[in-house]
Amino acid sequence: MRHLYGSRRYAPPGATVVPVDKGQGRLKDAVDEALGDLVRNYKNTFYLLSSAVGPHPFPTIVKHFQAVISEESKVVACAGGGSNAIGAFAHYIDEPSVRVIGVEPDQAPTLTEGVPGMIHGFNCLVLLDEEGQPRKTYSIAARLDYPGIGPEHSHLFHDLDKNGDLIVYCGSGVTAMPNVIALQESGFTKVRLYAGSWSDWSSVEGNPVAVGEE
Repeated sequence: MRHLYGSRRYAPPGATVVPVDKGQGRLKDAVDEALGDLVRNYKNTFYLLSSAVGPHPFPTIVKHFQAVISEESKVVACAGGGSNAIGAFAHYIDEPSVRVIGVEPDQAPTLTEGVPGMIHGFNCLVLLDEEGQPRKTYSIAARLDYPGIGPEHSHLFHDLDKNGDLIVYCGSGVTAMPNVIALQESGFTKVRLYAGSWSDWSSVEGNPVAVGEE
């Protein structure tokens, strides 16, 4: 049901949409079923996934096509299965002057609480329960509840320093200020908002404004 409206877009071109009723019925469970079907029907099946997960070369393929995002953006991205995030980061990974930030749900904190492991045929950070199985997760946003993260995300953020200075900027404080709040909730201790964005935010009646020395 979480993907009901999005999946309806696949039907008109002739696709058959098969709902997943196992597990939590979320992205991990859909990937389980898709890979299981591929193994059973490998002679006549192509496996395609729009998240940066699964065995090589699938995360690389997703990064290649999603990289169009980072031709236009700079650079805070939601990180679930990781397709949007790796696309947003792609053109900046090798630029030392650019810091990329992944933001995740507090009930699916793979980047901050995940441990090295394997899921769906690739090595990454994984949320595990006491029995060593993928942990149950939740996010109000579908696809941000994946208990793993793409392999490149795992490499980028495994030693993330949350105590360094971080300045958030955008052309509209309406976008920048929620990013500040999300980063603070994710544990970043020195997040600041660029003054131009703050002016835009504070000029909108009804938006919260804190008054003080900083």
